[in-house]
Amino acid sequence: MMRGTAKERIPYGALVLCRGFEVVLAGPEIANGRARRPPRWAGRSDEAYHAGDWVSVEPIEGLGDRDLNALANGPIMDPRRIYLPAGKLTERAYQERLDLQFREAGISRGGNGT
Repeated sequence: MMRGTAKERIPYGALVLCRGFEVVLAGPEIANGRARRPPRWAGRSDEAYHAGDWVSVEPIEGLGDRDLNALANGPIMDPRRIYLPAGKLTERAYQERLDLQFREAGISRGGNGT
C-alpha cells in the first residue's frame, strides 16, 4: 500500500505521484497511483483530501500511461540516486554499477577500503 501527506488539495480518484511519503497531483505521464476514497467510517463528506491530510493511494499496475521520458525529466528523480519506475534495478545492482564506474575511472571509493 502506498500512502503519504497531501501537499495540495487532491480530489478522490485523482491521478497522483506518491513518493517519499508525499502525495501531489500528477498527469498520466508520471502518475504512479490514484487517491483512494477514505472508508465510510472515517466520516468524510467532502470530495477531496486537503493539504496535510494523510492520503491512501491505489498503485497503478505496470507502466500504465506513464512516459519514461517524462519520468526522467520529472520531479521524481533524485540527482544523487538512480530510480527506475519499473523497479528494474536493485540496490545491490546499483552498488555494483557504482563500483564498476569507480574502477573504470580509477577512483577509490572512500570509507570501505576499496
